[in-house]
Amino acid sequence: MLNECSHVIAPHGAGLPNIIYCNPGTKVLEILPYTWTNVIYWIYAEYQHLEYSVFLAGDKNAQPDGYLDYHIDLGSLKEFIIKSEF
Repeated sequence: MLNECSHVIAPHGAGLPNIIYCNPGTKVLEILPYTWTNVIYWIYAEYQHLEYSVFLAGDKNAQPDGYLDYHIDLGSLKEFIIKSEF
């Protein structure tokens, strides 16, 4: 299915390795909480020649914890998508 996509928006997680099936030039937007940094899917995207971006969501002041629940401000996400020409 991802082989036919021009854009992929997904939260960080176990489904994102499937971007290896995307065609070169596919735009990928990964949603990460401010409290979690992980570059593995950026590396996958570079290898596949994908256009990778990351959107940081949640509370900027939260304690670092990779398993912390976080919310996505849809207005901020929309603004990010427009500004980044995603």
